[in-house]
Amino acid sequence: DYWEIDPTGKHNPNRLTSYTGRTKRHSFRYIKTDPEETFIKKGQFLLFRIFDEVSKKYSLSFKSKLKNNLFEQNFVFEEAAYGQILKAKGAAVDFIYTKENFKFSPDVFSLDEAGDETKLSSINPQQKDYNWGTAELYKWKTFKGKPSEGILYKPENFDPSKKYPLILYFYEKLSNGLYTYHPPTPTASRLNISFFVSRGYLVFAPDISYTIGHPAQSAYDFIVSSAKDLAKHKWVDAANIGIQGQSWGGIQVAQLITMTDMFKAAWAGAPVANMTSA
Repeated sequence: DYWEIDPTGKHNPNRLTSYTGRTKRHSFRYIKTDPEETFIKKGQFLLFRIFDEVSKKYSLSFKSKLKNNLFEQNFVFEEAAYGQILKAKGAAVDFIYTKENFKFSPDVFSLDEAGDETKLSSINPQQKDYNWGTAELYKWKTFKGKPSEGILYKPENFDPSKKYPLILYFYEKLSNGLYTYHPPTPTASRLNISFFVSRGYLVFAPDISYTIGHPAQSAYDFIVSSAKDLAKHKWVDAANIGIQGQSWGGIQVAQLITMTDMFKAAWAGAPVANMTSA
């Protein structure tokens, strides 16, 4: 939420985003488009990026103007993520930005003062020639009964009557990136999701909530429980499930293969494999 605070303490703090914010799990982030800006002028139009923590959708509020000490705006959330946002110097409300989701690579868009959006680029037309993929939220309960969620990536030509090998990729919590594009480029040591999904794998990125002092047990509770839950589906090849993580995720791969034998393959990228020597 965004608040108005009186530094002198004479007036109580006032929550400007009373329409939404914490009560609806909408996160507001002010976008500063003037690098020389040192303060917000009275009556200034404000630009906010708003994130819905439930649906993982984003909204851009280009005309958030204070009226009666509240934001005057109805937010339209999109299945998209926004990149860098720029504004022409001296322009009132003309912005340029990139927009993407898992299916569509980042393209450049503009928005004028009337609120009309225009697509300015088509940077990756060759993607249409390939089996790409889809991304969706998947929810399950852990062994300890905790509700959790993650991103399930499927091949574009997914057929529920077939069985698919499954790879679990993890690093703390990744579900907020549901609408992030993953280019099929080489990586240092992390799973390239779009590469594997395009070749007929399912990929699942589970969120992990950690209990302090027990990172390995927490990883086991969330990762293994999600694998077992997914294995219940007829379209998952339960005999061919692998795990991959990089850095902290790589450490947890190294731990998990000592705790369970359910994974047929394991790839630990840039891990510490021996905590004592480290």
